[in-house]
Amino acid sequence: MWSILLVPILYVAAVVQTSLVDVLRIGRVEPDVLVFVGLVWVLCSRGPYRFLAAGAAGLVGDLLCSGTVGPGCAAGLAVGYLLVRADARIAIDRLASRLLAVWVGATFMILVEVLLRGILGQFVSWAHFGLALRLGLGAGLYTAVISLPVLMVVGWLHSAHVARWRRRRDGLY
Repeated sequence: MWSILLVPILYVAAVVQTSLVDVLRIGRVEPDVLVFVGLVWVLCSRGPYRFLAAGAAGLVGDLLCSGTVGPGCAAGLAVGYLLVRADARIAIDRLASRLLAVWVGATFMILVEVLLRGILGQFVSWAHFGLALRLGLGAGLYTAVISLPVLMVVGWLHSAHVARWRRRRDGLY
């Protein structure tokens, strides 16, 4: 049921990515809002197919850029799947672990996309490839920083939901 909300949220993220990210730019580094939405959705929802949200965010990013369609979607699917598998093995349910997962996931998602675009020949020279790698590292960190308030709110809402569920289970409600 909640999956239908991903479409308008990705639309708003695409609008923010194309029009408002210039305001958030620090030097030459800017956050990737679509990666942020995809990874936060993967980390904060439940279900076996939640990694598709990161793939959808990558696909929207591919459609927004002038390159070929596919590298962003592939990077999103790969990183989203790895996050779901990591969440099954170690519980990524605390704020610090989710923030670290967004940082690592965003950095890998951006770097894998840059690597795939380099393999497809979308860089003029390898000097541009090195610059894209350095900016990708900064963008991964910046994306994790902007995810902090959202992850805090999601954590508060989840803890309130769990407390309400426990009160109902114990017959105190």
